[in-house]
Amino acid sequence: MLETALILLLVVVALMTAGIYLKTREQALALKMLDEVANDWLAMEVRQARREAEKMEFDKEKALHWLADLIGLPVADVGQVYEDFQAVEVLLDSKDRHTAMVTALPEDEFRRRVKQAQKASRLEARVAPALPRRARVFASGLTPDWVYFDLEAEAVGKALGLNWGRPGRLWVWG
Repeated sequence: MLETALILLLVVVALMTAGIYLKTREQALALKMLDEVANDWLAMEVRQARREAEKMEFDKEKALHWLADLIGLPVADVGQVYEDFQAVEVLLDSKDRHTAMVTALPEDEFRRRVKQAQKASRLEARVAPALPRRARVFASGLTPDWVYFDLEAEAVGKALGLNWGRPGRLWVWG
């Protein structure tokens, strides 16, 4: 009789374990499907928000304000636009009237183009920007402030007379 009770207890424990396992697996599949639905919804929302953000327009004042926020220094005006270098010189709003160069070209490419232009300008009257000493890079990221970086940078470039496309990074020299 004791043996029958132990066997019956083992069978009940095995059945409960199997039942719990199957329910847990079912819940895991349901959670996985819910995660996929949530990710699809989020991707759809981001695509919609980016479509709306693509329509944004920047005027010169708004573009200078955006650059000031990016650089972390007040920007007074645009100095000169260098289309060959995809760069714009901005005048910083300081007592010394310092300037900064903002470009969508990678640092090495920008240096190479400027040096070539400076060599050429010795032979002909071509204007090339002065090569500043250091550059800081600003790139798009996943933080809320940087989600639309590429779209905003493109709109700022257009407002300042440049066609940067949709850069993932901007280099600021100065």
